[in-house]
Parts: sequence; C-alpha cells; structure tokens
Amino acid sequence: MSTNNTDTNEIEEALSNVLSNGKFLASPQMSAFLSYVVKETMAGNAARIKAYTVAVDALGKPPTFDPQNDPSVRVLANRLRNSLKTYYADNPEQSLFIKLYRGSYVPHFIDQNGQEQVQATKQPAPAPKTNGDLVTSRYASNDDLFMRKPPARPSQGIHNAAHAMGPSPSRVNLWLSSGDKKTVGS
Repeated sequence: MSTNNTDTNEIEEALSNVLSNGKFLASPQMSAFLSYVVKETMAGNAARIKAYTVAVDALGKPPTFDPQNDPSVRVLANRLRNSLKTYYADNPEQSLFIKLYRGSYVPHFIDQNGQEQVQATKQPAPAPKTNGDLVTSRYASNDDLFMRKPPARPSQGIHNAAHAMGPSPSRVNLWLSSGDKKTVGS
C-alpha cells in the first residue's frame, strides 16, 4: 500500500467528525481513548501508545494499572474499532478515515482511495543512545523480548543460569543473565 502525506488539519477534522457523532458523544471513555491516540500520533509519540499509557493518560486509571490483569483497555479498543467501522459505514463520504488495526492502539489514517496517509508533522529527534540501549536497539525487532525485565539473577549457590531460570529459557534470556550486561529497566 502506498503512503501519502496528510496535514494536521485533515486529521483534526476527521477526529472532530467522529467525535461529534452521537455514539461517541454518549461514550466519553471511547472519545477520550480515540482523542488520546490520535493526538499522541500527531505529536510523534506513536511508539509510546500502549495499553498502560492509554489507561493512565487517557482513561484516568491509577499508575498501578496492570494491563496484563485488567482487560478494560483491550475491551474498550475493540468497542472503538467496531464503533469506527459502524460510523464510517454510515458516513462513507469522509475524506479521511481513522482506523485502529487489531493488536495495536496506534491509529492509521486512510484516504477515500484506501491508501494510508503518513502524517506530515515533524517527528522528534531520537535521544542519544547509552550503553544500556545497545541491547534494546540491536534486538528491538525480536518480539519485544528486551522490553521486559529479565529474570532475577541466580544466587551465588547456583552456577547454572539455565537451571535457575526454569525449564526452557530462551537463548536471549540466557545471554542476558550471564555477565554484567545492562538491560532496559535496570
């Protein structure tokens, strides 16, 4: 699918059109969710949009919110996807469509021809890398293995890291548990 640039005004107009619909007016949480993810994407923070940030920043959940044990964000995202689908089925004349693909909370902007539009706003410059980021940047595409905190280091009485970590540690976790490597979150 080819991508084209779209400007902030088009995105804001598309968001305003959706939010002015009766179904969205009647659901402040769904509206807050959609507003948050669209505005964060427009600000260049799409990588920051996760269940936790949506829950805490948009929905007012406490900082102790645990997306693994509380499915409320996933449930609301599913309702939002269905509501957007219904809205656009009832309003096909829109010039820009907002879509949330399953498995992600980052919105995509689709024109009337079905082509995805790339937001034309400037993305922030990446932060300089530190030694602790080398592991993350090198392996970031491996199913976010390095975004999770590694298992606790074995006690000095245990010499085999694989034995201390359980029955089938991944090659990555074995590598992380050996030596004095810095990892994300430590």
